[in-house]
Amino acid sequence: MRRYLREEITEEEKTLFKAVNSQLISDIDVTLYQGKSSEHYSGVFLVAALLIYVSKGDGAISSQESDEMLATMTTHLSISNAEALENLRKAIMVLPDDRHAAAKLRSIAHELSLSERRQLLQLMFNIAGVDGDHHTGELVSINMAAKVLGLSKSEVSLARQASGKPVPVS
Repeated sequence: MRRYLREEITEEEKTLFKAVNSQLISDIDVTLYQGKSSEHYSGVFLVAALLIYVSKGDGAISSQESDEMLATMTTHLSISNAEALENLRKAIMVLPDDRHAAAKLRSIAHELSLSERRQLLQLMFNIAGVDGDHHTGELVSINMAAKVLGLSKSEVSLARQASGKPVPVS
C-alpha cells in the first residue's frame, strides 16, 4: 500500500472527503465479553472491518481500494497511517476466525449516533466505487454492513444516490 501523507492527497480528494463527512467519526472503545474471555474492539476497528468487508465483496481488494481505505481512515478518523494500517491488518486477520464478529461489530455500531452510522455507510460506498463502479458483490456486502449498522434499505439507497452512482429501479 502506498503511504498517504497530507501533502499527497489532492485538492479534489480533500473536497470529496469534506462533502461526505463534515464531522469526524468518533473512536468509541467498547470491551465485549464472551464467556470468560474478552476482546477489545474499537470504533476505529469497526470502520476498518466494514471497509475491508465491502472492499472484498467483489473478490479482491484492489490497490485503489487499499489506498482509499488508508486515506479515508487517516482523514476521517484523524489517526496515523500506522494506526490505520494496524486496524486494517487486524480486520483482515481476526474477522475470518471470529464467528461472533458480526454481533461484536453490531454492539460497537449501536454506540455510534445515527449520523455517524450514515457517514460510515457513505464511506463504504466511496471505497466500493473508487475503481469506477459498484460491483454486485460490493453492493451485497454494503447491504449486509448496513444491517450490522442498523440502517434501513431506504438509507442505503439514499447513500448510493449520494455517491453519484445510479440506483437500479426495483
